[in-house]
Amino acid sequence: MDEAFSCSMPPRPAPALALPAALFVAWMLDKVGIGLIAQLTLHEFGHGVAAWLGGRWALPIPIAGLTFLGSERSLIVSAGFAAALAALAWRAAERRRWALAGASAAGLALMAAGFLQEEKAITMWVIFGGVAGEMILSALLFSAFNWEVSRRLRWDFWRYPIAVAAACAWLQSFSLWTGAPLGLAGWSMRPQDDAIAHDPRAYVHWLANTPGGNDQDFYRLAHDHGWSEQEIADAYRRVGAGSLLVVALAVALPLLAPKRPAA
Repeated sequence: MDEAFSCSMPPRPAPALALPAALFVAWMLDKVGIGLIAQLTLHEFGHGVAAWLGGRWALPIPIAGLTFLGSERSLIVSAGFAAALAALAWRAAERRRWALAGASAAGLALMAAGFLQEEKAITMWVIFGGVAGEMILSALLFSAFNWEVSRRLRWDFWRYPIAVAAACAWLQSFSLWTGAPLGLAGWSMRPQDDAIAHDPRAYVHWLANTPGGNDQDFYRLAHDHGWSEQEIADAYRRVGAGSLLVVALAVALPLLAPKRPAA
């Protein structure tokens, strides 16, 4: 039968309120700081994805909170990652999964644009990709809740914990960079740190002037690449706004979809 030749299938229909519930559970976990684990994980993968798109090798190690990075483009990495994106785009287009095909094509376009950039510019975007990944990757993972994937991934089960983990990371980073008053613990459990955790400009000012602090990204963007504190805060605020759109669509579409008649 046709199903026997298919390597993917839509997950069983989930309650329309599954994603709003995942956001609520994530908010409760973030209230006690557990969301920091998911945020740290996607931060490192944000560096990694930016490096791969720039044609560099990268090895994210979330538990250690660091990513090993290549300092120059690698032909093997560039060719391998471009081939993977092209194959994914082709496969998605064949199955009329236009969102996935478009995302893969966008990745290829970013790689092509990266080849026109100097190595220093690639390094800058790899640094920027850490915090950006906290919001972009988490929003994409959250929206993947209803994607069609391989049966072997057992998506009917794993999509629930992944949606909660992605929501944890997204809520933490989004609330920090937009200043949204969500009452979360912030990036530190110390009251004096939490006082600036949801003031993006104050947060950047502190870290951009603290070499060897708990995050080198802002210091390097400011001192190695000439970004002002306001430019850093504004750039991540824009990333947050874009990620909000992805999350809002993921939540709204199941609620607005017409109910299927009972068989």
